[in-house]
Amino acid sequence: KNNIVSLPYGGETIEISFPSERILFEGTMAYQSPVSTPSFILKERLKKPTNCAPLNELVSFQSNVVILIEDNTKNSPLIPLITGLVEFLEESGADSRKIFLMVAPGTHRLMTEEEIKEKVGNELYSRVKIIQHDFTDTGSISDLGTVRVGESEIPVLVNTRVLEADLVIGTGN
Repeated sequence: KNNIVSLPYGGETIEISFPSERILFEGTMAYQSPVSTPSFILKERLKKPTNCAPLNELVSFQSNVVILIEDNTKNSPLIPLITGLVEFLEESGADSRKIFLMVAPGTHRLMTEEEIKEKVGNELYSRVKIIQHDFTDTGSISDLGTVRVGESEIPVLVNTRVLEADLVIGTGN
């Protein structure tokens, strides 16, 4: 017996079929009502995080901040999240000229300017610097050695801009 699953893909939905024995588990998430004020809730949570200092204590006017964002293969509500985060950083004293959004596509292709505008919105696109990680640009990548996972040694390669930042914030999924 085959299962058919609908998956969001870009602006549409595609269906895939696969054998039932390939299903390891099936889960559902509890419904969560949308929040009416995502920026407000985000800022409140950033002031009182779990197990770390509040973000406003970690940033200053001199801080170089890199915010890692997903590419267009993911479909998170990025615009309200990033807008609220940038506003919070600025309210906390960060210099907007030192806040960078870094598109982190892994080994996916780089996004076009239009795709970036759609992902972050026109307001942020014109307000902060946006850079893209390019895994083919070996000059922008630092080799930090390897980590052992089970029997495997996995190389750790990090964008140099991330290593040079005073504060790195990861978003997305």
